[in-house]
Amino acid sequence: MIKRLLILLFTIFNVLPVIAHADLSQQGQYWFNWQKFGRTPQHGLRYFLQSELRLQDQGNVYERVTLRGGLGYELTPMFILWGGYDLIPLYKNSSKQYQLEQRIWQQFSWQFGKTRKAVWVARSRLEQRWNNRASGTAVRLRGRLTLTLPKLIHETADLIMNYEAFFNLNHPSWVADDVFEQQRALIGVRQHLTENTSILIGYLNELRIRNPNNLMDHILYVAFIMK
Repeated sequence: MIKRLLILLFTIFNVLPVIAHADLSQQGQYWFNWQKFGRTPQHGLRYFLQSELRLQDQGNVYERVTLRGGLGYELTPMFILWGGYDLIPLYKNSSKQYQLEQRIWQQFSWQFGKTRKAVWVARSRLEQRWNNRASGTAVRLRGRLTLTLPKLIHETADLIMNYEAFFNLNHPSWVADDVFEQQRALIGVRQHLTENTSILIGYLNELRIRNPNNLMDHILYVAFIMK
C-alpha cells in the first residue's frame, strides 16, 4: 500500500507539471501556520481558526498572511458543512504592490474511509473572492483528498499525504483564463505533543498555472494544531 502511495505522489510532484506546461519557473517558500479546531456548546456546531504566514526563501521576502475563520455543522460524525471568511494581505512581487484579498467560502467535508491503519477525508470548498485593486467577484472550486496513516512513523507520529486541485469557475479581469488554476501535494509527519496539540512538518509542492511560465513552489510546511 505504501509503495503505491509513494508512486502516486511521485507522479503528482513530477509528471503532472510536465504535462501541464513545458515552461516552468521554480522557487522556494516557507509556510508557517496555526490552526485551532473546536466545538461550541450547541450540539453539532464546530469552529475553525487559522493564521498563516508565507515567506519566499530568497531573503525571507513576505508574500502573504492568511487569517481564516469558519463555522461548521456536523450532520453526522462523517459529514460536516462549513462556512467561513478569509482576510489575506498579500504582496505581488511582479508588480511590487500590496493587495488585499477577501473570501467567503462554503465547504463540505466527508470522512469516507476509516480503519486502524488509514483515514480518508475528502473536502470540497467553493470560494467567492474579491481583490481591492480590481473589480469583479472570482468564483473558485477547490477539491482536496487527504490520507492519514496513524502511528506509521511512531506511536505518537502519523504520516499525512494530501492532494488539492483548484478550478476557476469564472474569469474577472484579475483572474487567469485557465480553468485549472493550480494544484498542491503534501507529504508530512504529524507529531502529537499532547492529547489536544500536535505539530505537522512536511514538504508541499505547489504548481501555479501562469502566463507565460508556470510557477512551481517547493515549500517547507509547518503547522501547529490545537483541538
